[in-house]
Amino acid sequence: MSLKLTNEKILLLSGPNAGGKTVVLKSLGLYALMAQCGLFIPAKEAKLPIFTRFMADIGDRQSMEDDLSTFSAHIQNLARIVKEATENTLILLDELGTGTDPDAGAALSQAIIEALLKKNSTVVATTHLGSLKVWASDKSGIVNGGMIFDSDALAPTYELLMGIPGASYALEISKRMGLGVNIINRSKELVGDGSVNFENILTILEK
Repeated sequence: MSLKLTNEKILLLSGPNAGGKTVVLKSLGLYALMAQCGLFIPAKEAKLPIFTRFMADIGDRQSMEDDLSTFSAHIQNLARIVKEATENTLILLDELGTGTDPDAGAALSQAIIEALLKKNSTVVATTHLGSLKVWASDKSGIVNGGMIFDSDALAPTYELLMGIPGASYALEISKRMGLGVNIINRSKELVGDGSVNFENILTILEK
């Protein structure tokens, strides 16, 4: 895996489920902490800035006791991150924009990233939202990254490709996991031409 952020400080990471996106997030956070503790990093070469704060939103924090759904728990954490972030903060955000209506989730995610961009924070965020991938491709200060998927073997390669978003391969993975062909075919009909064409473009770019 080769990851380099120079002019951009925000990486929007996409790709298939079980393709290694969350592993990238956790590895980056761990390596940054290890570097600041003077520990060796398992890499041929690594250049990391010094961070004064590490913040993350990874995993499910729903709570019946605190009356928090999955979405509200994420938003509560994201609100604190946006408020306290500085230019020396490393922020790791997993599955940004999920847990609610996709359009609203994409709009909220874009606004959150814009706010962190203004603060000049270093951010690595994962997403499956197509509209967010398209927006990031034209936004200064943000770079897309995609986890590669072997479409022939229907398996992730756990390789990161910088510069273009990754396709989600939701239907292909669902088929591999045993979901019926009739359901897969009906899903293709329902998902709409725009979404399918966008996924096809990403697949061609990967190849």
